[in-house]
Amino acid sequence: MLILATDADGVYRDWGTETQELIQATTPEEISKMDFELVNGSESRGGL
Repeated sequence: MLILATDADGVYRDWGTETQELIQATTPEEISKMDFELVNGSESRGGL
């Protein structure tokens, strides 16, 4: 898995909600269990 993020302070779970949480450390196994919502114009490739 390759994640590229620019001009961002990190990746958040539940971004934009009151319960958003910065993902500071994770494993491929934990990521595969997460549900990510893609932003407009993004394409899902692979398990996302």
